[in-house]
Amino acid sequence: MKYKLHYRLINYLLLLSFVSVLLGIAIINKSILIILFTTVAVILFVYGSYGCYSKVEKNISRLAEAVKNRDFTFIINNSSTIQGISNSLNEIIDVLKTEKFNLEEKEKYYGYIINNIPMSIIVLTEKFEIISCNETTLSMFNLEILSNLSQLSRYNGLDEILRNIDHSESRYLFVKINECEMNLLVRANNVNISNVIYKVITIGDIRQEINRNELDSWIKLTRVLTHEIMNGIAPINFMCNAIISENKDISPAVLSGINVISNISNRMMKMVDAYRQFSLLPTPNPKPIYVAKIISDIRLLLSEELSGVKVNVDVSPDDLLIYADESLIRQVIINILKNAIQSMNFNSLTTPEIKIQSFIDSKERIYINMFNNGEEITDDVEDNMFVPFFTTKNEGSGIGLSVSRKIMMLSDGSLEYEHRAGEKYTTCFKLIFN
Repeated sequence: MKYKLHYRLINYLLLLSFVSVLLGIAIINKSILIILFTTVAVILFVYGSYGCYSKVEKNISRLAEAVKNRDFTFIINNSSTIQGISNSLNEIIDVLKTEKFNLEEKEKYYGYIINNIPMSIIVLTEKFEIISCNETTLSMFNLEILSNLSQLSRYNGLDEILRNIDHSESRYLFVKINECEMNLLVRANNVNISNVIYKVITIGDIRQEINRNELDSWIKLTRVLTHEIMNGIAPINFMCNAIISENKDISPAVLSGINVISNISNRMMKMVDAYRQFSLLPTPNPKPIYVAKIISDIRLLLSEELSGVKVNVDVSPDDLLIYADESLIRQVIINILKNAIQSMNFNSLTTPEIKIQSFIDSKERIYINMFNNGEEITDDVEDNMFVPFFTTKNEGSGIGLSVSRKIMMLSDGSLEYEHRAGEKYTTCFKLIFN
């Protein structure tokens, strides 16, 4: 293609040279006819060259305008006089079109990554105007569109925090969104792009991570304690039983003391078994479960304990499914229902009630909420209820809620508590399946 253009230019130059020589000879020989002929030829040559130049200039202008408007859909028509240039310009258009397509694909790729990051990302100008945000932001704050920071003011003054947070600074914030409690970690970083400063805000809910790390720490500690206690208690228990069974001539006082030691060691062995239950949960074997059916089965299993308790069940839709290990989820629900029954005063005038509500929210998370109107949980108990081995019961092991929360984490979900002071149902435990 470019060689044809070179040949055409060489031919034009040779023709111009020939006409110039011919004109010179005509002037020397004073041949009017030849002078007239060569003059016309030169005029036609100049006119043709100018037309060729005008077409090239027009096409280059169109190309420049197309690049400016990011429009690469047009094609420059070939001309017999400037075919090489037209083809070259079309090649440039094809290259630009390919680059544009590659850039669009990269934008889609990076956009997909940003929108699937489980963290809110908000980009602000120096005047706190919102340039962009990812889909996680809209989902986290239950918004259709985020156009102004004032939309976040209802979340414990989050809008002011975003305005005042400095470069490389981190802040922690507790908020409640759609009855779901969150511990937010807010971070800011300034970015200079073409001498314009943008503030990039990232917001993440670290509540689940805090709970997970806390439970993992307790599990590690429990395993160590279990090992040490067993090493100390097992020989004592064995020796006490041996002394009691083999020595007939032991005085009653000594025998009574040995029995006390044996009973204490047996209770400690049971406590170690509880430790093991907490630290050695089985790996879940998830399968589809109908929520309505598992609740119905549990009500039948606890029919004796639930006698005298009004139970309301609301599952929407009726065929709502969760994907989890049925035996482990059954254990969680039973534990929470038993705690609810134990918190109720059956001698009061108020009818003991439990309400079980299950539904799917706009984020496709499935909830199983269990309400009761038993005694309100005090603040100090609320702060420690998920701490392993914390209990308010005389015979309790204190691992029920800890194990339940761990099971929900293993099931890619969470167990949350909501205090509902002043309402009909004062207590609510939420099983949330992501």
